[in-house]
Amino acid sequence: MRKGLTRPGLYLLLATLVACGGSGGSENPAPVGYSYRVPALSGDGWDVGNAADEAVDVQQVEAMMNALQTVRFGFIDAVAVARNGTLVLDETVRTVTTRHDDWVGNTNLVLHAQFSTSKSITALAAGIALERGYLPGTDAPFLGFFNYASYANWDERKSDITLGHVLAMRAGFEWDEWEHPYESPENQLAQFYDTHVDYAKGFLDLPLSDDPGSAFAYNTVATTAVAQAIDNMAPLSYLDFLTSELFT
Repeated sequence: MRKGLTRPGLYLLLATLVACGGSGGSENPAPVGYSYRVPALSGDGWDVGNAADEAVDVQQVEAMMNALQTVRFGFIDAVAVARNGTLVLDETVRTVTTRHDDWVGNTNLVLHAQFSTSKSITALAAGIALERGYLPGTDAPFLGFFNYASYANWDERKSDITLGHVLAMRAGFEWDEWEHPYESPENQLAQFYDTHVDYAKGFLDLPLSDDPGSAFAYNTVATTAVAQAIDNMAPLSYLDFLTSELFT
């Protein structure tokens, strides 16, 4: 965990560690020369069953799993298949953790560090907060979710930034976290984390380079700022809100 992580920022990082789907993969990686096996019953709420009983071609499943081990398809950690509400395949593919796991301290092959999947999780949380009336609408001024006394690099256009702009990463701020690799100390996101404690405030203090809504710039801190907005407006903390309204 980075120094000075705010509560919503911590919750955003915690969200990156939530395993995807089913039990998150079988406990052991799929063997080389894969032969189909029925998923283990793990008590996670999924019914498990034989693929053949659900009209899933076992030979095709075996061919797929063997191909995953002999042909490079990129970052595939695990494969799960459900049909008719029954989990018929749940296999871990990878055999070692990577530097991406090191970034979040993960040593468990079954868990997947989701990273930017958390952006979608936060967008879902925003949608739920909108539905519940905790956020007034995507056209609401984003500054209205915070009570900061002032902002650096003030520009009247900051008052025009809406929740929708931030969700769509079109707030207009001067930002480029892709110019340098994330591992590089020159990466803007890495520099931001090292120099800010309140991430939403740091986000809103950035200078504008474009009119709000006019240009897209991939911005991880924008997602953290949305999480902090929900934390400010909802009756529960962001983590409790996610747990009760989404994860449970």
